[in-house]
Amino acid sequence: MIRLLIRKSFYDMWDNLLGLVLSNLVCNAFIAGFVFTTGIGGNLSGTGKFTLTFAGLVFFCLYATGFSGTAHSWTSFKNGIFINFAGSLKAGFTHFLFYCAETVFLVVNAGFLIPFYYRGTGFASTLICAFLCFAEFELFLSVQYYLPLFQAMPEDGPLKTFRKSLLLVTENFLFTVFLVIHSAFNIVLSAVTLFFLPGLSSVAVLRNNAVRLLLIRYDWMEEKHVDRHHIIVSDMLASENAAVGHRTLKDFFFPWKSLK
Repeated sequence: MIRLLIRKSFYDMWDNLLGLVLSNLVCNAFIAGFVFTTGIGGNLSGTGKFTLTFAGLVFFCLYATGFSGTAHSWTSFKNGIFINFAGSLKAGFTHFLFYCAETVFLVVNAGFLIPFYYRGTGFASTLICAFLCFAEFELFLSVQYYLPLFQAMPEDGPLKTFRKSLLLVTENFLFTVFLVIHSAFNIVLSAVTLFFLPGLSSVAVLRNNAVRLLLIRYDWMEEKHVDRHHIIVSDMLASENAAVGHRTLKDFFFPWKSLK
């Protein structure tokens, strides 16, 4: 399943290369603007810096919610620059708010709460610090699935989507850790191209494909009445493998020739 995840994500990004570059351009412009504004705002008060950081997080979550619709469309074999971006924002406003709350908690928890209780003395401080560290770790892993799950199951409310994201982490822990590693690899690799390729937007494509494959597995398990220890991967992914196909170097650069 991991090999199919890597291959399909690469194909989806290649088929939507212009959209991916443009999306990364938006991300890069936002990050550069935020760093520049923060730099010139060095003399801002604590409240000013907090407001600026909070506004940046809200914009990030807003863009992530919209682009998750685009990435979901790409991974569903639909091409188009920023396709379903506006529709995702319109349909997912409550999910956007919940995603904002998750993101703000991750930042505040890692930047303020955990250090505060870590410096504290006594058993209570140690216990609270341990709990906050566990919450940070669990939420950091589950947030990967939140927006892709919203796209796959838009009828679910924010809390139900959140519970399902936690369930995916619990039942697919090693796969989730691999998803983190692969995402980090994409971001590090992007430094070579000044974060234009594969860029931050590639992470959204990867996450949507991950959820797509996991849901295929759950549907197959329900249909065949088997547990996850008795899955025949080749049978489970036969249809998806056929839809994705295999490409040669000629297919990437001269796709019209493969249609003859």
